[in-house]
Amino acid sequence: MRKTVEAISYYEPPDQIIEKLLVNRGWDYHRDPVNKKIRDLALISVLYVATARITEVLGGPVKIQGKEHILPAITRDQFIEQDNAIWLRYLPIIKQRYVKRGGRWVPIISVRDYPQRVEIPFMLEEDPINRFTFFLRDHLEGIPDGEPVFKIQRTRANQIIDEYDPQWFPHYFRDQGLRYWNRYFKRDSFKLKRFSGHKRWNSLEKYMQAELFHTIRN
Repeated sequence: MRKTVEAISYYEPPDQIIEKLLVNRGWDYHRDPVNKKIRDLALISVLYVATARITEVLGGPVKIQGKEHILPAITRDQFIEQDNAIWLRYLPIIKQRYVKRGGRWVPIISVRDYPQRVEIPFMLEEDPINRFTFFLRDHLEGIPDGEPVFKIQRTRANQIIDEYDPQWFPHYFRDQGLRYWNRYFKRDSFKLKRFSGHKRWNSLEKYMQAELFHTIRN
């Protein structure tokens, strides 16, 4: 059965997600297991903290005006460490079809036209999510500027995440990350919308409402 965020009506706090990442074995690598585990933890951290879609992170095919285009993966130079945070810059928003130019909305015709979330903070001193930042920083250390941060495809990412918890999938972390940031912003819907890059309020409604359960039941 296909996993969808529509079926999620609970909030899994970041400390529970981190516990599963540390306790569960994940993918059983035979070659270079240490670095690949670091990469996997960093991938989940980006999906969660940045509330990013998997294609926005890994790149890959996207459809624009009925034609297939290839979106580049995020690269090392998009991450800048300063002011007690690592900032992810210029993350594209791939679900939007129009961009505002010269005071009017015009159709997006290439991946270069996608609107971007200019700066997303991975905080180094902010509990409870700074552990995700440390996962990310460990992975970034060995990657030169200009190189893709994650050299895997979406299918592989799904397999990696599923090994940690069968209930998880890439978009799950976007969902749970938005629920976290909604609490962090003290349920200020304007701050959440500005952070997430959503254009429509109805797309954010589920994250601004109270969940059936405050936390997931282990």
